[in-house]
Amino acid sequence: AAAIAEMKRKVPQTMAACFAQIEADLPDDQPWVLGADYSICDPYLFTIGAWLAGDEVEIAQFPKVFRHFQRMNDRPAVRKVLAREAA
Repeated sequence: AAAIAEMKRKVPQTMAACFAQIEADLPDDQPWVLGADYSICDPYLFTIGAWLAGDEVEIAQFPKVFRHFQRMNDRPAVRKVLAREAA
């Protein structure tokens, strides 16, 4: 039980470190994870990014990730799925 508690305590630090690496690797001048073309990587990053708040990590501290998250959130298909999940 102590090991589980320790792992839970480290989640914010671990997730922040992972997203710092993602932030560093995202292209500066392209809209999507792999550059100009939308790929399966984009909804995956969006989903994991949505989990950050629950992990006590503020997504806005990663500007490129946050812009990607907002761009994904603006997609009609994403809005449709999120509305369906909220219902």
